[in-house]
Amino acid sequence: MANLDASSPWRRAGTDWLRGAAPVQRSSAVAVLGALLDRTLVQIADASSDARGFDRETIRVAADVWDNNTLPLFRAATAGTQSRRERRARATLEWLASFGEERWTWVRDQASAAGHSLDELLAPPKPYVPGRDFLGQVMAPVMVVTPQITESLAVDYDLPSAAVRHLQVERAGSRLVGHLELAVARSYPVDDVNSPDTATLDIRLRDITEVRFDSHDARGVVLRTEADGVAIDIGTRSTLRAATTGRARTPRPGARLPTGLRRSGRGHPRRWRAPYVPPP
Repeated sequence: MANLDASSPWRRAGTDWLRGAAPVQRSSAVAVLGALLDRTLVQIADASSDARGFDRETIRVAADVWDNNTLPLFRAATAGTQSRRERRARATLEWLASFGEERWTWVRDQASAAGHSLDELLAPPKPYVPGRDFLGQVMAPVMVVTPQITESLAVDYDLPSAAVRHLQVERAGSRLVGHLELAVARSYPVDDVNSPDTATLDIRLRDITEVRFDSHDARGVVLRTEADGVAIDIGTRSTLRAATTGRARTPRPGARLPTGLRRSGRGHPRRWRAPYVPPP
């Protein structure tokens, strides 16, 4: 737990706010980081308190927030002056929330639950810009599965010939969540000689209501949205249905990579780096 005292910008009055929303207040970036760390521990404890409702996905998401962010947090907390602490904490907060809309939403929601407003500390998430990760793989965005997205995927990929690579369904508290990974052939030309023959389409489902899967009939996919969620038909005998709209991750969601990126292949690995923190 992040213990804060009156001599530090991490000051807080008590711990009653940890399990529920508190009145929103104007906060420093250092205080917000401390609150986010506390909220992470609370989420992990709640998700693992009962083996019958163990929520691995919640634990993974909460723990992943601090991957490559713990050191910047403590560098901010131990800076010599308040201005340095705040400057470092703000840079860390911006970096921590920069990994997509879902991460930004998590930061906002957890800060709000702890009684902190991010209006003056954190800008809205930036639109996705295609790029590549440190391995040279395309960094694909995560998109809510809407009728427009399903139409775009049907145009860009040969879904009738798609094959299931991986299917996972597990309990997350009182509900079921799932992950479907498909190998799909592209319907558009690729000028990258190093690209594999197929692309990978990841679909994540929440609040699954129906699962029927035959591993001997795992080729051919129909993805459609319904009034009560999303449905995926696989082959002739398999179906997945979820009450919550699914999210898909694909290397090409209807817009190609810029020419330079498409031609660059795997290229040289690009290192992930923590945010720049001014020296003391």
